[in-house]
Amino acid sequence: MDKQDLLSTLFLAKALAKYDGDVHRTEQVILNDLMVGFEISEEELAAYSHGRKLQETLERFTSEKNRDFLADILSLIACADGKLEEKEKKFIGEVFKRVGSSKKIETLLGPEGEQELIKIYNQIDELAYYYRQQSNAIQFDSGQAGIKLETDSCHVAFMDQQHSELLNKFGEYIGASELSTPKTKELLIFIKNYIVNHFSLEETQMVKWKYPKEEVHKKEHQLYVAAFEDLLNQYDSTNEPNSLKAGIIGMRDWFIKHINRFDHRMGFYFKTSLLAERQIKKVLIFGESEEEAKATRHGLEQMGLTDITVAFKERDLWNCFKLINVNLLVMHRSGTTFEDLSVANKIRQQIPGLPMLFLPTQENVAHFKETAWNLKLLGPKTQVSRFPYRWGELSGKLHEALYATASKPVVL
Repeated sequence: MDKQDLLSTLFLAKALAKYDGDVHRTEQVILNDLMVGFEISEEELAAYSHGRKLQETLERFTSEKNRDFLADILSLIACADGKLEEKEKKFIGEVFKRVGSSKKIETLLGPEGEQELIKIYNQIDELAYYYRQQSNAIQFDSGQAGIKLETDSCHVAFMDQQHSELLNKFGEYIGASELSTPKTKELLIFIKNYIVNHFSLEETQMVKWKYPKEEVHKKEHQLYVAAFEDLLNQYDSTNEPNSLKAGIIGMRDWFIKHINRFDHRMGFYFKTSLLAERQIKKVLIFGESEEEAKATRHGLEQMGLTDITVAFKERDLWNCFKLINVNLLVMHRSGTTFEDLSVANKIRQQIPGLPMLFLPTQENVAHFKETAWNLKLLGPKTQVSRFPYRWGELSGKLHEALYATASKPVVL
């Protein structure tokens, strides 16, 4: 199924939803899920729909596969409010007749219809996953040393950053012409510990966001860790670095397939949950100038944080704390002076668990580090991103500040 088939289906689904007048709330939810699931934007659909006629759209549905997909989508929309209006019945009857579908939509409104609709919805969810997987999959050749990830491969910064670092370590081993025994052992232990910590963080997020495929995903993690343990044991018995290369390549290839098959799907679910959660977070920017605050606001909005207040004076800052329940303080003062950090220190003492994100300029990072350490400001809920920043880095720092659980301080 290509993008034109998807656009044609969504065009007809939207036409059906509007056919009896108002778009029912459940119909709108289904349409939104479809557009998010298949990564179709409102702008794309609007451009495709402009001036389009029903007949020319129906001409695309010649194969059994896309005909059944269309029938399933229209069935979901028609039954969304639990009843089938005469206008909807007429519209669907005409469409099914023209494309040659034998589906009987009335059966979905019977006693067993609800289970059938759930089954259809799950099948479409699977199809959306495989459609996204085709466009996001990491392409690689087995034996290739360096593999570069797309910046937004899994849609979640902490996952993409850790995947990239782990693949770099795999590449360091695979690309080496010769490795000493100590270096090999060091790399293997690093990779194994990194994998365990990475999987643990993913599993924590699965629980937090109630990921529906948690058990299957965790089982895959367990199998991978067990296989890597076997590889370590094999190395301990031989101490031959070069003899392990085939095994390491196999583990690296397995990890990439794991990202393609499991993590892209989970990342998409996380991103949706994360955006929904971030929309209710209240952010307070302590800025120095309108221009800097505007850039920071834009960056935070790009990551789903929309409830943002800006203060430029300390008095206004404290007034904001009285008026709103702040979930994140962003310190964007170009100098990041001792006085600014003293203010942050007072806030930390009065609101101990408040996450903070500091944005010192490049030339002030060293000074910031020294002053922040002296004030004992650095901790798991304090993150630093140099300004001007990259969106990917900022998103990762933001995630760590909001959801930090570790007790060790942040190292700049």
